[in-house]
Amino acid sequence: MNRTLILVLSVLFFSLVMFLEHRLSIFIWACFWIFTGRLIISTTIKKYKTTSVNVFYLFFLIYSIYSIACNYSYVSSPLVDYFYAKDSVHFYNYASMLGELPTMWNVILTSFTDFVCADWKAFALISGMIAFVTNHIDGNSIIVQKLIIVFFSSMILPYVFIIATHYFDKRKALFVTLLYGFLSYSLFYSAVLVRDVPIGFCFILLIYLFYTKQSLSKVPLFLALSVIVFLFRPEHGIFSLIFLFAYLYLYLEENDSKYKFVLVLPIFLLAILAISNQIGNFFNMLNTTSDVYLGYSKDVASGDSLGASLLKLPWGIRHIAAGLFSQTLPFPFYVGLDKEGLGFIPLSIAALFWFFIWAQLLLLLYSAKLRALIDRRLFVLFIIALILILGASVNADTRRIMAINPIILIASMNVYLGATKTMRLNLALLTLFLYLSLLGMYFVIKG
Repeated sequence: MNRTLILVLSVLFFSLVMFLEHRLSIFIWACFWIFTGRLIISTTIKKYKTTSVNVFYLFFLIYSIYSIACNYSYVSSPLVDYFYAKDSVHFYNYASMLGELPTMWNVILTSFTDFVCADWKAFALISGMIAFVTNHIDGNSIIVQKLIIVFFSSMILPYVFIIATHYFDKRKALFVTLLYGFLSYSLFYSAVLVRDVPIGFCFILLIYLFYTKQSLSKVPLFLALSVIVFLFRPEHGIFSLIFLFAYLYLYLEENDSKYKFVLVLPIFLLAILAISNQIGNFFNMLNTTSDVYLGYSKDVASGDSLGASLLKLPWGIRHIAAGLFSQTLPFPFYVGLDKEGLGFIPLSIAALFWFFIWAQLLLLLYSAKLRALIDRRLFVLFIIALILILGASVNADTRRIMAINPIILIASMNVYLGATKTMRLNLALLTLFLYLSLLGMYFVIKG
C-alpha cells in the first residue's frame, strides 16, 4: 500500500467535503483522528507497524467516503433522519444538547449523571465533548459525529491484521484483513452512529491482549477495558470480564498451575448469565430499553416472519436458533434493497459473506487436520464468541454481536486456507445448498 497516495487522497477528499459543507471542523477532526490512530497503533503494535498504520489509513479513507456518501443520500436533517438504526437520531440530538452546555466540565458531569444516558455514558461523553469543541469552531454536524464511528471502525482492522499474522504469513494476513474490511459488516456499520462500533474496538483490544506476551501485568488492562465497555453498554461490560478469566486460565495452564480450574467457575457463571439474559434483566431495572430492542429485533429479523418466529421458540431452542439466524442477517440478503437503496448493498454482501464464513467452520467437524489449525488460544476465544452469540439471541441483530466477528473470521479463514481445493469446492456447493434450503424455509413460513 502506498501511504503517500492514501494520505494525499484523504487530504483531497476531506478538503472537498469541507468546501461542500462550509465547515472547517470536518477537516480538523479528520486530521485529529488520523493522527490519533497512528499514535495508538505505533504505541501498541510492534510487529508490522508500518503495514498496520497503512491499513488504518486506507480504511479510514474508504469508510469516510462511504459514511459521508450515505449521509448525503439518506439524511436530510440529522435531527429526524437516519441512515440505519433509529438510535442514531437520539445519539445525535443528545450530543448536540451536550455541545450547547456552557463548559466542558458540564459536558463531563452531565454525561456521567444524566439518567437519559445511564447505560451509554462513554458514548455520550465522547460525542458530547466533540460537539462542544466543534461548536467553538463552526458548529456541530452529523458528519463530524460520524467520523467518530469511522475512526473506531477503521482502528479495528490493524489489530485484525496483527492477530492474523499469528496464523498466516504477512500476505495472507493482509488478505484476511482486507476481506474483513470490505466484505464483513464492518463497512456498513462504519456509517451508522451507534455505540456498537466503539465496543467492537474495545473487544478487539481484549482479543489482541491474548496475542501479546503472557503476563499478570495485563490484568489491569483487561479490567480497564471492561470498565470502558461497561460505560458504553453495561451488559457488554460485564460480559467482557470473561476475557480476563479466560486469559488467566490460559496463563495458569501455560504455567502448569493446579489452580487453573478455579477460573472455570467464574467463566461458567458469566456464560450462564449471558445466555440466560440475566445481565440484561438486571439493568432493565435502570432502564426500559430491553422491550424496545426486542421489538426492534423482530423488525430487523428481516421483513420476514422467520426471524420473529425464532424469537418465539422455547427457551434454549430459541437461543440456538436465533443465535445462528443472527449470523445470516439480513435474510434473505436482498431484503429491503428495493426500498432502502444502494447504501444497503454492503449489508447484503456482508450477509452472504458471513454465511459463507460460518459454513466453512463445518469443515472442522469433518477434518481432524483442520481442527489442529485452531490452537488453544483461538479455541477459547471462539467459545467466548459462541457464548455472546447465544446470549444476544433475544436481540437477533448483527450489530449487538459483531464485536466478536474477528474471532469467527480468523477461525474460519484458518479452515479455508488450510483446506484442499477439493474440500473448498465441496464446501462451496454445501454452502449454496444450505442457503437455498433456508430460503425455501423462509418462503414456506412467509406463505
